[in-house]
Amino acid sequence: MKLYDWFVKFIDFGKEKSGLINLKTHTFYAKAIDSNALIIDLGANVGQFAQAISQKFNCKCYAIEAVPAVYAQIQENNLVKKFNCAISAQNHPVKIYLSDNRECHSISQDFAASYGLQGAITVEGITLENFLDSHNIELVDLLKVDIEGSEEELFKSTSDATLCKKIKQITIEFHDFVPNSISTEAVKNIVNRFKKLGFFLIPFSYVFPEMDTCDFLFVNTSLCKISLKDWLGFHMINWLLTIERTKSYTVSAMSKRLQTSA
Repeated sequence: MKLYDWFVKFIDFGKEKSGLINLKTHTFYAKAIDSNALIIDLGANVGQFAQAISQKFNCKCYAIEAVPAVYAQIQENNLVKKFNCAISAQNHPVKIYLSDNRECHSISQDFAASYGLQGAITVEGITLENFLDSHNIELVDLLKVDIEGSEEELFKSTSDATLCKKIKQITIEFHDFVPNSISTEAVKNIVNRFKKLGFFLIPFSYVFPEMDTCDFLFVNTSLCKISLKDWLGFHMINWLLTIERTKSYTVSAMSKRLQTSA
């Protein structure tokens, strides 16, 4: 077995011992979720994550999907409630560009075109804060974000107070690895903002050098009760992931230098 494979196994072991699980490519702190929890799934697609997490924890999940044809495929039940709208920077209609890949519809025409552009539609847009207020939501136990490059729009319109006081943890797939999507600089700004607000980052996707922002977890340390054992596990995993990323970047840089000098 290769050293990298051992590394991944060790990370998975640390996650298991620290109460962290991965569900449909999104990692979160499971010990902060119970049957009284409310999950908000932004970019629900056909509802795979919403169905999986609601069944696992017997908790409520609000599945938000912008594209009507995809939204129609989400199965509602007593735990999963679906909403056909786009979480946006403002409360007004939003143009969504459709892609051949149903997971790649986006507000960015270039993003959708990267996977085969089909056309465009206009859907209802609403800010996250307006959505929370409209449904009298005081606390979100987990915010799952997979919105195909619209992450900057989402967080620009969400206040520090809402993030700090209403959201316990956020599992997010950033899309700066897709050309013409959110910029790497914008992702860095969002990460730095969360850190300043007291969120602890665990960058699980550092194990994927080409997509190293596709699975980030931000834990609100003021709202989540984290045991000392789990807290130490968080730090150990974070440390190992950072080392792996540094090693990957160093190897990549050396390879480019060798190619340039050849």
